[in-house]
Amino acid sequence: MEEEEFSLCTIKDVKEGLVQIPPSMLKDFELADGDKMAVAMVRDRGQIRLIRITADEVYKLKIKTKEIYETVFKVGELLKKAKIKPLHSTGFCYMKEHCIWEGFIEEDKATLDKLAEDVGKIANVLDVEIRRVK
Repeated sequence: MEEEEFSLCTIKDVKEGLVQIPPSMLKDFELADGDKMAVAMVRDRGQIRLIRITADEVYKLKIKTKEIYETVFKVGELLKKAKIKPLHSTGFCYMKEHCIWEGFIEEDKATLDKLAEDVGKIANVLDVEIRRVK
């Protein structure tokens, strides 16, 4: 019996600044003309993710905090309460003086504004930023 594959990988050459995604990988997306894909990249990891989206807008939520553990737990609770599942997130990244979490979210702006307000009330959160992805 053949085991199901959960992930795929292939090596492609860059040609004229472009990388072709094999049709065998794209078929799982069941894409049609006019469908939208979010393209997310974490710069220092050299990874790019393609995420099928249904909304016309995606927002980036960025949280800067002094303390990671309590913030992770409380942000997770707020996301769950608001029924928000980020399309992509970096996890918390340590910087010299603080930690940063970034997530891309397919949600309406009013819901995200409320989330940002609630996150800003968490102890040790230094800054919360919401920016529309273009």
